[in-house]
Amino acid sequence: MTATTHTDHGPTHLHEDVHDDHAPGHVHHEAGAPPAGGPVVVDIGGDVGALVVATGAAWLGRELHVRREGEERTTHTGVWDRGDAAAPEVVAVFPHLVEGRYELLDATGAPMVVVTVEGGRVARLDLRP
Repeated sequence: MTATTHTDHGPTHLHEDVHDDHAPGHVHHEAGAPPAGGPVVVDIGGDVGALVVATGAAWLGRELHVRREGEERTTHTGVWDRGDAAAPEVVAVFPHLVEGRYELLDATGAPMVVVTVEGGRVARLDLRP
């Protein structure tokens, strides 16, 4: 497995695959592999918070992008089933966001909703149908 660095998404953004298409909503799992994520560690404190977005199964295996209001650069993360068989939970976790207002972007890159991230806290957003 080869990791690739994409500097257009930040200085240390790593992927386990190589691709040219970085549109919001693209898939990041191997064909035939069940999209599931493992444990997540959030890096919060001071002026840094995190964001957890519950999406429902329609987003499973895709990516969600956020953009700080007034900025062009986006940050993205995968949407994975992080629950268990008894309680499936399809979520995207942004583990390290500087506090501020963020636009959650749809698959076309257009803002869907605005959420406020506070330092030292985990913001939660529920987009389930």
